[in-house]
Amino acid sequence: MKLFRKSDEKHKDKFDAKNDISAWASALAHEIKNPLNTMKINLQLLEEEWQQNNVSNEKLQKRFNVLNKEILRLEQILNDFLRYARLPKPNFEKYDISILLNELLDFTEPEAQQLNINISKNIESNLPETYLDSQQIKQALLNILINAYQSMPSGGDLIIKAYKTDSKIRIDVIDSGEGIPSERIDRLFDLFYSTKENGTGLGLSIAKRIIDLHNGEIIVQSQEGKGSTFSVVLPIYLSDPTK
Repeated sequence: MKLFRKSDEKHKDKFDAKNDISAWASALAHEIKNPLNTMKINLQLLEEEWQQNNVSNEKLQKRFNVLNKEILRLEQILNDFLRYARLPKPNFEKYDISILLNELLDFTEPEAQQLNINISKNIESNLPETYLDSQQIKQALLNILINAYQSMPSGGDLIIKAYKTDSKIRIDVIDSGEGIPSERIDRLFDLFYSTKENGTGLGLSIAKRIIDLHNGEIIVQSQEGKGSTFSVVLPIYLSDPTK
């Protein structure tokens, strides 16, 4: 019976891995289709104008600008996708989450000031140290902060809370932004899902993948016109969970 369970688990892992690869490939193909179509149309127009001897410097510059913009977009999509797909397993080390949060807020403060966003923090004193990958957690929280900033284009208020609850640490990122329609919340962490014109939709996907690798979770609460709360819940590890 024990051997059967191991075999069954291995089969399930392979099945899940194949499903992941299939889903990633499908999402990537769908995402790069639009810029490729735009490039194709502009090349066709350029060819027609060239054959009709109707190509001015202004038209050439216009076509080249569009092509260059779409090439840069493709590069961004592929780079973000590779960052997501190649995310390594966490390198767990003992770290003080209070220090991590203060370092992150110091890093993002200039951007917040530029956007006229007021930041206040309420970090519980004496939070226990825990084993985590500090660089990955910083990246996940940074992506969530960037998302919060982008939801407040005219400025606003951002509150960061961190506190211990049971055997976990909870970090709340609370913004006074536009809020998220309820029908979109379930899709926030989908690959390439974005409501922003220039976004690739991978920032929150990467954040969720990192938190999943730490056996944590992200909880989203939002109300249109009143803002959103993204809560990151991490287990407190007193030793390296991989050993």
